[in-house]
Amino acid sequence: MKYNKFILDLLARLRKNKNAEKLLELGWNNAWKKSNVYYDYGEGNRLIQDVLKFDIKYGDKDYKFKIQDWLEHEGRDYNNDATVLKVAKLINKNIKYSSDKTAFDKIEYWDNPYKILFKIMNKKEVYDDCDGYACAIFVALQLLGIPAYRRKIIVGDTTQEKHAYILYLKESDNNWYSIEGSFYPESSFRRFRAGIPHKQAGNYKNIDFTFNEQYSWAQHDMTIE
Repeated sequence: MKYNKFILDLLARLRKNKNAEKLLELGWNNAWKKSNVYYDYGEGNRLIQDVLKFDIKYGDKDYKFKIQDWLEHEGRDYNNDATVLKVAKLINKNIKYSSDKTAFDKIEYWDNPYKILFKIMNKKEVYDDCDGYACAIFVALQLLGIPAYRRKIIVGDTTQEKHAYILYLKESDNNWYSIEGSFYPESSFRRFRAGIPHKQAGNYKNIDFTFNEQYSWAQHDMTIE
Protein backbone atom coordinates (compact mmCIF):
# COMPACT_ATOMS: atom_id res chain seq x y z
CA MET A 1 0.00 0.00 0.00
CA LYS A 2 1.43 3.36 -1.06
CA TYR A 3 0.39 6.85 0.03
CA ASN A 4 1.53 10.25 -1.14
CA LYS A 5 3.01 12.78 1.32
CA PHE A 6 -0.35 14.54 1.76
CA ILE A 7 -1.97 11.32 3.02
CA LEU A 8 1.04 10.51 5.21
CA ASP A 9 0.86 13.97 6.79
CA LEU A 10 -2.87 13.53 7.41
CA LEU A 11 -2.27 10.16 9.08
CA ALA A 12 0.49 11.73 11.18
CA ARG A 13 -1.93 14.31 12.54
CA LEU A 14 -4.30 11.48 13.48
CA ARG A 15 -1.61 9.14 14.81
CA LYS A 16 -2.96 9.09 18.38
CA ASN A 17 -5.61 6.86 16.86
CA LYS A 18 -4.12 3.33 16.76
CA ASN A 19 -5.54 2.59 13.32
CA ALA A 20 -4.06 5.78 11.88
CA GLU A 21 -0.69 4.98 13.45
CA LYS A 22 -0.72 1.52 11.83
CA LEU A 23 -1.57 3.04 8.45
CA LEU A 24 1.19 5.62 8.89
CA GLU A 25 3.67 2.85 9.62
CA LEU A 26 2.47 0.86 6.60
CA GLY A 27 2.66 3.93 4.39
CA TRP A 28 6.22 4.86 5.33
CA ASN A 29 7.44 1.26 5.14
CA ASN A 30 6.20 1.14 1.55
CA ALA A 31 7.21 4.65 0.49
CA TRP A 32 10.32 3.22 -1.22
CA LYS A 33 11.01 -0.10 -2.90
CA LYS A 34 12.15 -2.80 -0.49
CA SER A 35 15.22 -4.75 -1.54
CA ASN A 36 17.55 -7.16 0.22
CA VAL A 37 20.95 -5.52 0.63
CA TYR A 38 24.07 -7.64 1.02
CA TYR A 39 27.11 -5.81 2.31
CA ASP A 40 30.58 -6.76 3.46
CA TYR A 41 30.91 -4.99 6.80
CA GLY A 42 33.89 -7.08 7.86
CA GLU A 43 32.21 -10.47 8.10
CA GLY A 44 31.87 -11.25 4.39
CA ASN A 45 28.78 -10.44 2.30
CA ARG A 46 25.75 -10.70 4.59
CA LEU A 47 22.33 -9.12 4.88
CA ILE A 48 22.92 -5.60 6.11
CA GLN A 49 20.40 -6.02 8.96
CA ASP A 50 22.62 -8.70 10.51
CA VAL A 51 24.94 -5.99 11.82
CA LEU A 52 22.11 -4.80 14.10
CA LYS A 53 21.53 -8.16 15.79
CA PHE A 54 22.11 -8.64 19.50
CA ASP A 55 25.58 -10.10 20.01
CA ILE A 56 24.96 -12.68 22.73
CA LYS A 57 28.65 -13.66 22.74
CA TYR A 58 29.70 -10.35 24.27
CA GLY A 59 29.43 -9.69 28.00
CA ASP A 60 27.05 -11.64 30.24
CA LYS A 61 23.62 -12.94 29.25
CA ASP A 62 21.80 -10.00 30.85
CA TYR A 63 23.84 -7.21 29.32
CA LYS A 64 21.16 -6.22 26.81
CA PHE A 65 18.79 -5.44 29.70
CA LYS A 66 21.55 -3.60 31.56
CA ILE A 67 22.10 -1.40 28.50
CA GLN A 68 18.35 -0.78 28.24
CA ASP A 69 18.13 0.23 31.90
CA TRP A 70 21.15 2.52 31.53
CA LEU A 71 19.60 4.19 28.48
CA GLU A 72 16.34 4.78 30.34
CA HIS A 73 18.31 6.82 32.89
CA GLU A 74 20.81 8.49 30.57
CA GLY A 75 18.98 8.82 27.24
CA ARG A 76 15.25 9.13 27.86
CA ASP A 77 13.67 12.60 27.52
CA TYR A 78 10.14 14.00 27.66
CA ASN A 79 9.11 12.75 24.19
CA ASN A 80 10.55 10.71 21.33
CA ASP A 81 11.86 13.70 19.37
CA ALA A 82 13.74 15.03 22.39
CA THR A 83 14.97 11.52 23.22
CA VAL A 84 16.55 11.20 19.77
CA LEU A 85 18.70 14.30 20.32
CA LYS A 86 19.63 13.32 23.86
CA VAL A 87 20.70 9.83 22.77
CA ALA A 88 22.72 11.13 19.83
CA LYS A 89 24.60 13.54 22.08
CA LEU A 90 25.22 10.79 24.64
CA ILE A 91 26.70 8.44 22.04
CA ASN A 92 28.66 11.15 20.24
CA LYS A 93 30.53 12.34 23.31
CA ASN A 94 31.60 8.78 24.13
CA ILE A 95 33.01 7.65 20.77
CA LYS A 96 36.32 8.92 19.46
CA TYR A 97 36.51 8.99 15.68
CA SER A 98 39.00 6.57 14.15
CA SER A 99 39.34 4.83 10.81
CA ASP A 100 38.57 1.11 10.69
CA LYS A 101 42.18 0.48 9.70
CA THR A 102 43.41 2.12 12.89
CA ALA A 103 40.71 0.77 15.22
CA PHE A 104 40.29 -2.77 13.83
CA ASP A 105 43.13 -3.26 11.33
CA LYS A 106 40.54 -3.73 8.55
CA ILE A 107 39.64 -1.62 5.55
CA GLU A 108 35.92 -1.84 6.39
CA TYR A 109 34.47 -3.09 9.65
CA TRP A 110 31.13 -2.43 11.37
CA ASP A 111 31.43 -3.26 15.06
CA ASN A 112 28.42 -4.70 16.87
CA PRO A 113 26.34 -1.80 18.28
CA TYR A 114 25.48 -3.66 21.50
CA LYS A 115 29.19 -4.11 22.12
CA ILE A 116 29.72 -0.37 21.56
CA LEU A 117 26.89 0.56 23.95
CA PHE A 118 28.14 -1.88 26.57
CA LYS A 119 31.58 -0.28 26.45
CA ILE A 120 30.12 3.23 26.73
CA MET A 121 27.93 2.18 29.65
CA ASN A 122 31.02 0.83 31.42
CA LYS A 123 33.05 3.98 30.64
CA LYS A 124 35.49 2.19 28.35
CA GLU A 125 37.09 3.94 25.41
CA VAL A 126 35.42 3.41 22.04
CA TYR A 127 37.10 4.17 18.71
CA ASP A 128 35.10 3.89 15.51
CA ASP A 129 34.07 5.65 12.32
CA CYS A 130 30.68 6.79 10.99
CA ASP A 131 28.99 3.38 11.01
CA GLY A 132 29.86 2.86 14.67
CA TYR A 133 28.16 6.12 15.64
CA ALA A 134 25.14 5.39 13.41
CA CYS A 135 24.55 1.80 14.55
CA ALA A 136 25.02 2.65 18.24
CA ILE A 137 22.54 5.55 18.06
CA PHE A 138 20.13 3.40 16.05
CA VAL A 139 20.11 0.47 18.50
CA ALA A 140 19.88 2.81 21.49
CA LEU A 141 16.71 4.32 19.99
CA GLN A 142 15.40 0.82 19.31
CA LEU A 143 15.97 -0.21 22.94
CA LEU A 144 14.12 2.92 24.07
CA GLY A 145 11.06 1.91 22.07
CA ILE A 146 11.23 4.40 19.19
CA PRO A 147 9.12 2.68 16.50
CA ALA A 148 11.12 0.92 13.78
CA TYR A 149 9.44 2.81 10.92
CA ARG A 150 10.77 6.08 12.38
CA ARG A 151 14.41 4.92 12.36
CA LYS A 152 16.72 4.21 9.40
CA ILE A 153 20.40 4.01 8.71
CA ILE A 154 21.52 5.57 5.43
CA VAL A 155 24.59 4.63 3.48
CA GLY A 156 25.36 7.20 0.80
CA ASP A 157 27.46 10.14 -0.27
CA THR A 158 28.17 13.47 1.34
CA THR A 159 29.97 16.40 -0.21
CA GLN A 160 33.18 14.84 1.16
CA GLU A 161 32.99 11.02 1.22
CA LYS A 162 30.92 7.84 1.57
CA HIS A 163 29.07 7.94 4.86
CA ALA A 164 26.64 6.15 7.20
CA TYR A 165 24.22 8.10 9.38
CA ILE A 166 20.75 8.07 10.94
CA LEU A 167 17.46 9.20 9.46
CA TYR A 168 14.67 9.84 11.96
CA LEU A 169 11.01 10.56 11.17
CA LYS A 170 10.16 13.42 13.50
CA GLU A 171 6.83 13.13 15.29
CA SER A 172 6.21 16.87 15.40
CA ASP A 173 6.12 17.40 11.62
CA ASN A 174 6.30 13.96 9.89
CA ASN A 175 9.56 14.82 8.08
CA TRP A 176 12.84 12.91 7.95
CA TYR A 177 15.89 14.40 9.69
CA SER A 178 19.53 13.39 9.51
CA ILE A 179 21.02 12.69 12.94
CA GLU A 180 24.78 12.69 12.88
CA GLY A 181 27.67 11.15 14.69
CA SER A 182 30.85 11.91 12.80
CA PHE A 183 29.89 14.40 10.08
CA TYR A 184 29.15 17.85 11.57
CA PRO A 185 26.81 16.53 14.29
CA GLU A 186 26.09 19.95 15.79
CA SER A 187 24.83 21.14 12.39
CA SER A 188 22.41 18.21 12.23
CA PHE A 189 21.16 19.00 15.74
CA ARG A 190 20.59 22.65 14.82
CA ARG A 191 18.63 21.63 11.72
CA PHE A 192 16.58 19.22 13.84
CA ARG A 193 15.68 21.92 16.35
CA ALA A 194 14.99 24.49 13.61
CA GLY A 195 12.72 22.16 11.62
CA ILE A 196 15.01 21.87 8.57
CA PRO A 197 14.55 18.31 7.24
CA HIS A 198 17.17 16.13 5.61
CA LYS A 199 16.03 16.88 2.07
CA GLN A 200 17.00 20.53 2.64
CA ALA A 201 20.44 19.77 4.09
CA GLY A 202 22.97 20.79 1.47
CA ASN A 203 25.91 18.60 2.52
CA TYR A 204 24.40 15.26 1.47
CA LYS A 205 24.25 13.74 -2.01
CA ASN A 206 23.07 10.41 -3.42
CA ILE A 207 21.77 7.61 -1.19
CA ASP A 208 22.97 4.04 -1.86
CA PHE A 209 20.42 2.31 0.38
CA THR A 210 18.60 2.60 3.71
CA PHE A 211 17.73 -0.02 6.30
CA ASN A 212 16.42 -0.76 9.75
CA GLU A 213 16.09 -4.04 11.67
CA GLN A 214 13.00 -5.00 9.67
CA TYR A 215 13.63 -3.95 6.05
CA SER A 216 16.14 -2.54 3.62
CA TRP A 217 15.19 -0.20 0.80
CA ALA A 218 16.61 0.57 -2.65
CA GLN A 219 16.18 4.22 -1.80
CA HIS A 220 18.31 6.79 -3.64
CA ASP A 221 16.74 10.11 -2.60
CA MET A 222 13.97 11.45 -0.37
CA THR A 223 11.31 11.57 -3.09
CA ILE A 224 8.41 9.25 -2.30
CA GLU A 225 7.90 6.81 -5.15
